[in-house]
Amino acid sequence: MFDVIVPIYKVKPTYLERCLKTISHDIQKTDFKGEYKIYIIDKTPLDWEYFEECKALIDSYDEISYIRQSGEGVSQARNQAVKLGSNPYICFLDGDDYWYDSHLFEISEGIKQADKETMIWWSAMDMHLKSVLDDTKKNHYVINHIGDFDDWIEEFYYYYLTKTPICTSTVCVRRSRFEEVGGFLEDYAIGEDIEMWSRMVGHPKLSNKTYKAKQLPVITAYKTIHEDNTTEGGTQSFVFENSKNDKLFEEQLQQIMELYQLPSLDDKPEHISKEEWVNIIDRYTKIL
Repeated sequence: MFDVIVPIYKVKPTYLERCLKTISHDIQKTDFKGEYKIYIIDKTPLDWEYFEECKALIDSYDEISYIRQSGEGVSQARNQAVKLGSNPYICFLDGDDYWYDSHLFEISEGIKQADKETMIWWSAMDMHLKSVLDDTKKNHYVINHIGDFDDWIEEFYYYYLTKTPICTSTVCVRRSRFEEVGGFLEDYAIGEDIEMWSRMVGHPKLSNKTYKAKQLPVITAYKTIHEDNTTEGGTQSFVFENSKNDKLFEEQLQQIMELYQLPSLDDKPEHISKEEWVNIIDRYTKIL
């Protein structure tokens, strides 16, 4: 049913060991009785101090297929690994995050309850951040859960998904749609997921057809925050670590910001009247 895609680059053994354990058959098949394949795609240098330790962890799981990445960047890594699979649904996970025991079960149940127009599913994640007032303490947050999701308007999924980013580590997509849109854009080093989800649901005016996404009302994973995170410009990003452009991170952020846009009358689909579209824009603005 699923192909599980985990790209890694200099993910330290502590994080990777936890990640691998939670996606293993021993853990996920406790609740999920279907079939799934796991692909770990790795760009880590062979001479990195933790490489052998990490590779041994991966090799200890018979169900994991290990691939060396041929290109650069997380988008290329995911695209390369996806091509090796054939299951109808693709699940993504970052190598320093981890799933709870019921993750694949909950995703499979969400898929069973969805119609053929739904292309993306995701669930919430736990996360801890250092307290601003006391850096010896950490505050708990639930992310990837959108409180007003039930009020989303079908024609506006594109705009919602660019305004309310979803962490990749609990996302599952329909393979047929992923392949139809051509996968992740490989010139994105960060924000590639935001761009991808919005393209999968389709722009209300620029696409021939728009599709739906579905939030599952459960927490099924944990988001790890640390200094090596790609979003911090850390060492887990091949692109940032090896770039000679010291402005690359800022340029990538600007690229993401350009995705954010508010709908206007010019974006009105042909099948919706002007009056209806004005009302939809008004509802959308109130939601955000």
